[in-house]
Amino acid sequence: MKLFAALTALLCSAAAMAGNFSVSGDKNDLVIKYNDEILVKAVDIRVPAPPTHFEHKVMPDGSQVWNAWNDNPEYKYRREIALRADNCVEISLSCDIPIFNSDRVRGLTLTLPYSFVEGGKYRALTTNGRSWKPTSGAFTADLPNRAFPDRPYRFMTLEKENKNLIFDFNPIGAGDYCLMYSGGAVRGVWNVERAGQDLKLSIATSVPVANDFTGTKIIIREGRFEDYDSLHAQRSFSYGDAFKPLALYSFGDNKVGNIYTPINLRTYSKRNRAGWVDSPELKTFTSHTEGAYYSHMAGKNATFRRSRLAPGFYIITVGAGNGSGTENNFSISVNGEVLEKNISVKPGTVHVASKTFHINKDGILDVKFDGNFIVSAIGIQFLTSDAEDFFFNRGFWVSDGFEPASIYRNIDYKKRPVFPLAADTFVLPQPGKEAANAVKNIKREVCLPATNSPQLAWLPSGNWFKMLSNSSSLSEADTPEKVEKLIQSKIAGKKYDAVMISGMHSRHTYINHVQRGIDAFKVMADAAHRHNLKVIDHHDATLCWNVDAGLRSLAELLPEACRNSDTLLPSYQLCPSDPAFCERYYAYLTELVKNGVDGFQIDELVYWSNGCVCQHCREKFYNATGCYYPVNELDKTIERFDSEVMRQWFEWRKAAIADWFVELRKRCMPYNKNLVLCMYTTHWGFTRSHARYRASSCLFELARSINYFGTEVMTRNPLMTYRSLLPYRRMKNVLTLSYNTPIWAWVYASGHPRIYAGWAISNMSKQVALLPDLTLQPGQADFMAFDTSKENMPRTGVQAHTKVALLFSQASRDWNSGIGFENELFGLAQSLDAEHVSYEFICDLQLNAKDLARYKVLYLATNTCISDEAAQVIKDFARNGGTVVLTSIAGSNDEMGRPRKEWLFKDVFQFAPRSSGGYKATALNGKKLAAPQHVWALAGTVKNVKYFAEVNNTRVPLVVEAACGKGKMIYVAAALGAQLWEREGNQKTASRAKDFDPAVDSVYRQIMTEIAAPGRVWNVNAPEKVVTALWSNDKKIYIHFFNATGVTVKGGDKVDPLAPREPYPALTGDITFTLKNVKNGKVIAYSPDFAGGKELKSVYSNGDLSVTLSKELLKTYTLIHVEQ
Repeated sequence: MKLFAALTALLCSAAAMAGNFSVSGDKNDLVIKYNDEILVKAVDIRVPAPPTHFEHKVMPDGSQVWNAWNDNPEYKYRREIALRADNCVEISLSCDIPIFNSDRVRGLTLTLPYSFVEGGKYRALTTNGRSWKPTSGAFTADLPNRAFPDRPYRFMTLEKENKNLIFDFNPIGAGDYCLMYSGGAVRGVWNVERAGQDLKLSIATSVPVANDFTGTKIIIREGRFEDYDSLHAQRSFSYGDAFKPLALYSFGDNKVGNIYTPINLRTYSKRNRAGWVDSPELKTFTSHTEGAYYSHMAGKNATFRRSRLAPGFYIITVGAGNGSGTENNFSISVNGEVLEKNISVKPGTVHVASKTFHINKDGILDVKFDGNFIVSAIGIQFLTSDAEDFFFNRGFWVSDGFEPASIYRNIDYKKRPVFPLAADTFVLPQPGKEAANAVKNIKREVCLPATNSPQLAWLPSGNWFKMLSNSSSLSEADTPEKVEKLIQSKIAGKKYDAVMISGMHSRHTYINHVQRGIDAFKVMADAAHRHNLKVIDHHDATLCWNVDAGLRSLAELLPEACRNSDTLLPSYQLCPSDPAFCERYYAYLTELVKNGVDGFQIDELVYWSNGCVCQHCREKFYNATGCYYPVNELDKTIERFDSEVMRQWFEWRKAAIADWFVELRKRCMPYNKNLVLCMYTTHWGFTRSHARYRASSCLFELARSINYFGTEVMTRNPLMTYRSLLPYRRMKNVLTLSYNTPIWAWVYASGHPRIYAGWAISNMSKQVALLPDLTLQPGQADFMAFDTSKENMPRTGVQAHTKVALLFSQASRDWNSGIGFENELFGLAQSLDAEHVSYEFICDLQLNAKDLARYKVLYLATNTCISDEAAQVIKDFARNGGTVVLTSIAGSNDEMGRPRKEWLFKDVFQFAPRSSGGYKATALNGKKLAAPQHVWALAGTVKNVKYFAEVNNTRVPLVVEAACGKGKMIYVAAALGAQLWEREGNQKTASRAKDFDPAVDSVYRQIMTEIAAPGRVWNVNAPEKVVTALWSNDKKIYIHFFNATGVTVKGGDKVDPLAPREPYPALTGDITFTLKNVKNGKVIAYSPDFAGGKELKSVYSNGDLSVTLSKELLKTYTLIHVEQ
């Protein structure tokens, strides 16, 4: 006992050493030294009150820890300084901040004597872990007193004489995707600042009200910048990335992809680091000239070795393709641990086996084959280094003790991980024959609640708010008292129908919190229902990032992981085809429904662009299409999105994701027949070619089960982007037309003028706007009160008041070739808006006689992909008296993008646009162009030219009209709309690449408005930048006006984050308009900008109603009711 006491006294003395580092001092006044020189003279925490408890511990391995904490429930926190036995210093901070605590700033600062670093150099990684951005500099004597450039840093090294030190601000690693979040994360982005005789390393955050946790961690150790790759498994990380291998070896004698390193018969040596131990007798068998899995090596009882690996956790994959029918029966172990036993790869199949293993400090990986084996590939993926292991073998803290927060607690990781085998077997197809027997066997089941259900009546006009955030811990509102206070703070003085609750976004990575999360949702749902609020749970389904248990969860869920298409190795995402994933996740979601959740917004329930090509995906693909996904990584058809096998692959994947949601709804039906399933995209996510981007989540397909669609409006300034925003919002209404589903818009903006614009344009589009919290200042319009008033237009029972339709074809969106789809179509829409031509978008589903009967004019723009059936409907529309307008090569492909032998409309026009060549026009209709414009050359007989372009003083056809039954078809030989397209834009990307050519603008708008004349329902003299929208039902016509006259956009300018100095200038004149073929009725103007209704003067004559809106009644937004 005396010896033990003496030892303890020695260890607890004023100074403790570990290698070259030492810590001295007491309680909250600790000094860190390196080689007896002061390295850190103060460790300061920014918290509301000083620590009330202190503790010093000696760990079994000799590490020493100094803990300080405060357990006051209003601001619990703990700071730990650990002098670790492996010669490094680890400093950690965890804070709990109740969401209504007003003091929300927390921070940690290390103060270094500048003399310690002066004369040295630094190298660092800037910003967050989503990119690899090295920077460097010097600690010069004259370095100014200010923060270092390119901050913040996540990793920094000091190089000075005998001082080579690493300051690892993000020891968890780049896989911690949320390391820069202000709340709910272990922050790993630090500032470095010269402050006189000191160097300050600091991190601070104002924790959002939606979060109750923040933390940080820094490790100081010896080393150089080059040591990063042994300390961290990933240099950068994005959750949609493929999991690239550290090494991928092939064994055979054919051609393989560049990602492989051929090993074949190479014998291992310390110098080459990878090869066979003791030169075993091996033979090669090959069934095709290329592709790693079309060749293999065969042998008996051999070991493959890889050395000089950093200690940590690795996913090891061994794969074999048996195209030659080689007999085999074998088992595989890795460093003495079983990978898989009793493997027999049948002829014409592939078998891949993956599992997570730990590599020790010796850095050696031995893959041992027992029995008669075959091998085509061995993959090594670096999952987590020992240096960044805070989830496998230990927790957040070095020592157990007081836990201030609900997450990142040591107890969450006490249970040792179990690493299961992920083994797949599938067909090795005959190369080049994968799509030889393609069939159409994709079933499209529909499962939706009754649209007239009283429980869903709130959806079309439902206003809802967001509660908590993606990174919330869900302990922010896990008691009736907490959640009641939170809900009251949101709904006071407002009218809401639902709340979307986020938190613990990647639920499956919070391995010890699943039930706690369900319990929290039960409490929140009970409270919300007492306020007649529906609860929508927003979280992610498939991500495996390093949040909470993060990449440990990937190792433990490895059989559910995707396999990359080019390597067959596991990836960072979970697979929606995997039966175990589906059963586990369906059970979890069903449990939430049982506990009161009324609906879900499930993110990333998709197949990613880099996969999945696991056994289950391949089998389901074959059963649905008769096609095999290629195994040969060099197969050129994989690279071509429009090859036959990839066409089939795309069609199956988007159907399979919709099927997943159909099954979810069916599983939940016994507990909630009116479950709300939401899904949203950005505008770009809806308009991009899903096939080219290998996207699998298609809203048109998902409508078989999803009953509430939305959009993220990403510009951050709806006012400055009004020109593009209105048609993009109108575009989303094709889902309402097709499936009777309401649409909402998630508007990201700040400040009253910009948020007002986001609300107004959404309201003009018959859509709910979900807006950020806004405190109204005196004199500001309360548009949200207007939104829920009877003065606003109802969002049910109204339809677009128009006779003009623009085709937004999902087929052309995905498969267009030879010309852009989006730019011409939306340039056209923006031009019609500028001319106040009322229109609406339709999609392929409206290409039928009944739906088209509503319109008189149909614009096809550059929709190149039209089916034979749709073409017949379009021609019949014209023959029955309609006007059809098409541009350039519209109709040149079938509905899957396959080129047609003959242009679809040649029978009408007696010519066809040439597939190559054309003219460079210098003038249009006599107006000189600023730059030459491409005009298609026409092959055949061209008659009835309405407009010409000029090429070297020679006229060529620009607009041609052809009779078609009682109607006509009009062909435009130049994509002029694309020249007038303003993209959505943001603060990084210009809305307009260049200024619009006035000649193009003038001539194109003249042409399009002349064509639209038979379908115009009104005339109006409003300025171009006063945008309008018309809706109607059997009782009223609703006319929306929005004043964007203060907006000016120049070519090349990025979106201004601010509103103009005068965001909504006063109009210079009254607006008059005439509605055609309407009844006479009272006309009343309403607006958030003035109280009550204002009756407008009107004159009725011969079925037309003329109205004057005085300039004083349109400040920002005005809605006119015309009684019918």
